[in-house]
Order: sequence, then C-alpha cells, then structure tokens
Amino acid sequence: MKDTSLLTAACRAKFCALYVNGDEKFGDYFATAIVGDRIDAFDDIIFNKFPPGTLDVFGFRSQFTDEYILKGDFPSQIVILGAGMDTLGARYAEIFRNKQTKLFEVDLPSTQQTKKQLVSSVETYDDAAITYVECDFTSQDFMDCLAKNGFNFQSQSTFIWMGVSYYLPLETVLEIFKKVIDINPHNEILFDYAIDVLHKDEGIMKSEQVLKDMKEPIMCKFADITPVLAAIGYKMVDEISLFAYALKNGGAVYPNDKRYLRFVHASGRQYSKN
Repeated sequence: MKDTSLLTAACRAKFCALYVNGDEKFGDYFATAIVGDRIDAFDDIIFNKFPPGTLDVFGFRSQFTDEYILKGDFPSQIVILGAGMDTLGARYAEIFRNKQTKLFEVDLPSTQQTKKQLVSSVETYDDAAITYVECDFTSQDFMDCLAKNGFNFQSQSTFIWMGVSYYLPLETVLEIFKKVIDINPHNEILFDYAIDVLHKDEGIMKSEQVLKDMKEPIMCKFADITPVLAAIGYKMVDEISLFAYALKNGGAVYPNDKRYLRFVHASGRQYSKN
C-alpha cells in the first residue's frame, strides 16, 4: 500500500473537522476512525512541504464526487478506481441499498487488505454494498478484474477516478478514458487532473519533489482536458478549478494560490440544458 492512501485519509479527517463541523451531508466522517493515531503523521508534509491550501484538495475532492452522486439519478453501478481509503460506500450504504446500487472499489490487493483491517474496528462502518476488486493497474486490465467480480457491462455506470490521473503515464490515462465509454456510451466519469502551467515556481517544484520522494511522481498534466475528451467521444464535459470550487464552498483563499487541479464530470451522453 502506498503512503498517499493514508495521507489522503488523514487529510480528509482534518478537513472534516475544520469545515464540516459534524454535518454528515458532506465530509468523510469515517476518516478519523480509519486513520486513528496516524492522523498527525503527515502534518509536516501537508503544512510545511506542500503549498497552503493543500488540505482543501482532499476534502473538496471528496465533496465534489458526493455532490454529483447525490444530486443525480443513481446509476445501477458505481466504480471507484484507485479507491484507497475512500468511504463513499459506508457513508451512503443505506441509500445504495434502497436504490439497489452496486459499488465496486478497485485497487491494489495490499491497499484493500489494509483498508479492510482498519475498517473492521469501526463499529458503524457498513461495507455490505461494496464489492472489493483487486487490481494492479500496471499489469492488469481493470475491466477484466471488474468482469470477474460481477460487473454488468450493459448497465449505465458512474466511474470515480479522483486523485489518480496525474500519477500515471499519458497513454494509460487516455486508455482509461476510452475504456469507460467504449463499454457503454452512456457511462460517465468523475475525475481530477493537474493543470499544465507554463512556468513552475519554487513551491510547485518543491511539492512535486515531495511526491517523487513518496514514490508518487507527477507524470501527466493537461493544459485543457475538453478537446482531449471530445476526441475520445465524450459529449458533455463540465469542469471547475479546485480554487473556484473551494471558494464557492467556503474554503480558504491564499495569496498566489498554487492549487493547480481541476475537477471534471464527463459523460458520453449529451445533457439537455432545459
């Protein structure tokens, strides 16, 4: 399991305490129980080695996906690619059961084993609606892994792929975008990507070095994702910068902000504006 899985969970726990204040509509209120005494283990990275506002990345990224899942028509299947310590399935377990929605969490066997051990001690953690799918993205086709675990390729599905694309080669990222709508042209995907800025300042270079030291180097960025997705076959692309989303939802604003991420909802369907 990679350190970033626990780092992400620790950040969601801190974000929940700062912004959500016990409101269970949004916020990963299971994160604190999952990370336990590891919650402060990454403080030096979060607050000293990454630019200001980094904490928002993890919290608002989770909130963005929650919003889309809750406000739309529930699909029969939701797939979280690179699920890590995500707790979507437990937080909305009752809704998933009522809507008869199947949730597939796809990740490395080592990460899933650690997660199962951590959540087993959380009394209220309900993962009955979750199908854990073991997959090494570097050597296995995640679609093959899904097929072996009961995934229905004919059903319209929502794929969640947050916090992953920038750590993979461009060819792999494009291949995943293509596979999502190749199996069903009505599928949709929620993901984030790193913006390819012309000039890196010292803060950006320092952050990327920290990730590199954690064996998670930044490998893929886009100046504009819309034409890329359109060429693959996506008919609707809705995106917002992390900075704008955080500002809209009460997040902090920092001078010379360096939160160069964008959140995206893309679909093979063309939505009506009416």
